[in-house]
Amino acid sequence: MKKIYLFLIALFALSAQTWAYDFSYTYQGQTLHYYIVDGNALIIPSDSYTNLTGSLTIPSSVTYNDTTYSVTSIVSYAFEGCSGLTSVTIPNSVTSIGSRAFEDCSGLTTVNFNATNCTSMCNMEFDFPVFYRCTALATLNIGDNVTNIPNYAFYTCSSLTSVTIPNSVTSIGSRAFEGCSGLTTLSIGNSVTSIGSSAFYNCSGLTSVTIPNSVTSIGSYAFSGCSGLTTLSIGNSVTSIGNYAFSDCSGFQEIHSLASVAPTLGENAFSGVTSTIPVYIPCGASNSYYSRWPYFSNFIEGSAVSFSAVSNNNTMGSVQILTMPTCTNPQAVVYAVANSGYQFDHWSDNSTSNPYSLTVNEDMELTAYFSPIGSQPTTYYTITVTTNDAEMGSVSGGGSFAENTTTTITATANSGYHFVQWQDGNTEASRSITVTADAEYTAYFAANGANEYTITVIAQNPSMGTTTGSGTFAYGTATTITAEPYEGYYFVQWNDGNTQRIRTITVTGNATYTAYFDHSNGIDDIAAEEVKVFARGSEIVIEGAENSDALIYDIMGRIVHKGRIESPISVSNAGVYMVKIGGRQPQKVVVR
Repeated sequence: MKKIYLFLIALFALSAQTWAYDFSYTYQGQTLHYYIVDGNALIIPSDSYTNLTGSLTIPSSVTYNDTTYSVTSIVSYAFEGCSGLTSVTIPNSVTSIGSRAFEDCSGLTTVNFNATNCTSMCNMEFDFPVFYRCTALATLNIGDNVTNIPNYAFYTCSSLTSVTIPNSVTSIGSRAFEGCSGLTTLSIGNSVTSIGSSAFYNCSGLTSVTIPNSVTSIGSYAFSGCSGLTTLSIGNSVTSIGNYAFSDCSGFQEIHSLASVAPTLGENAFSGVTSTIPVYIPCGASNSYYSRWPYFSNFIEGSAVSFSAVSNNNTMGSVQILTMPTCTNPQAVVYAVANSGYQFDHWSDNSTSNPYSLTVNEDMELTAYFSPIGSQPTTYYTITVTTNDAEMGSVSGGGSFAENTTTTITATANSGYHFVQWQDGNTEASRSITVTADAEYTAYFAANGANEYTITVIAQNPSMGTTTGSGTFAYGTATTITAEPYEGYYFVQWNDGNTQRIRTITVTGNATYTAYFDHSNGIDDIAAEEVKVFARGSEIVIEGAENSDALIYDIMGRIVHKGRIESPISVSNAGVYMVKIGGRQPQKVVVR
């Protein structure tokens, strides 16, 4: 079947004509045609697609004759010339996209790429790229579950300006972003292990690239021709850099390599790069780099920690690093330079020294704060946010803040764990604090199921009704509690204000839920046949019981009216309602 499948893909690639299809399927207002191969659905070309406009979301599955098929392929030329499309979302089920699938989609500005494991996006040796001549394509959103960026995926998408490779991606294919000359910002996730040959060839708009510590190999010509690059940071796990990988990157001003053993270099890996630029390397690594990277002559052993200093507002001033920490001296010296009309205020660690000498023993970014000349000096305090166990969860919100500032600190639990409380007993995972002094907040997490909590469900007056749902439950358990009034009484609400008589709660700690009931004020002196209850539009009309009390609630037990019957009672939603007048049995009424 695989051979048949490949044959059909090749057959569809011969032209952009409409092909016979097995069935059509409409999803979110857009109708596409499908061909069934090996139990999967392929999207095939159709002249009718030229009428597609706006956003197109391709479904991950379609149903035909009571059978559901996974949408795995978009064949060549499928959406050629669909100039009215502005965005397309590719689902996680797609594993291959044919050549020129979106050729000449001149209005296409955004692609949401969610294909979890797409392994094929055309064969450039024989044809043209998937997004050929999509000149307006400026935004690419790669889904958080995508594991692979295929070869040629976004080849020559020259209008792309920013690309973020999420942490789920493990490999970037050959020539995946070649010729994306408009690309100025690139973020590579920390799970990528390999960067394919020519992956970013001629991406001349890039100014800096950081290769994360997860990467072990950089392919041939990977960044060749990226003439705008000024800074390169190579992670500590890179062992090999391919032929011409950074050739003709003539703008390089400095290179940082965190690998303690110099990666092996392919032929002319850095040809065209100025050989005297500083190459910062780990302490004690000079011999390795002089031996393996003989092209360069200016190796500088740097500190094992990262240090940077920035301004809080570039309009007000800038920062100069006068001395960087080194292997033998952890001291850094920084100087804040105020622009005309402004003054230096303080550093983010609250020091007011300028120049400022400090000891750097861990990764640090220091910020200089400026203010207009003549303004009163502001008192700043440091808020430190920590976690009791980094494997269980993370925290955010720490920093330097002006006195009396209100800021938010947040505790986020990792999978399998839950937030318990802050060290001061506060149980809000995200909380606002007012800064009045230096303070430290520690978030405590625990494993799900490690703690059990008691849920107590009681009636405020047991003579009026009963409750169910008490017990001991693990953290995160969803359980149901109920309130049941006795004859002559009705349920009012729970102690937290919730009016659902039957409700589901999520257990996050010990808790008590109290059900409140009340007397039903009767109309027992009115004969049943004299009372009429009916719906009129969005109103419930009760005749024959005026000035008596009524309780009206929906099928979920939510009270919509309690009190005197003085006029028709409006309800906001259609549905079934129960009307209880005095001590009589509830009567059902349907509002349509």
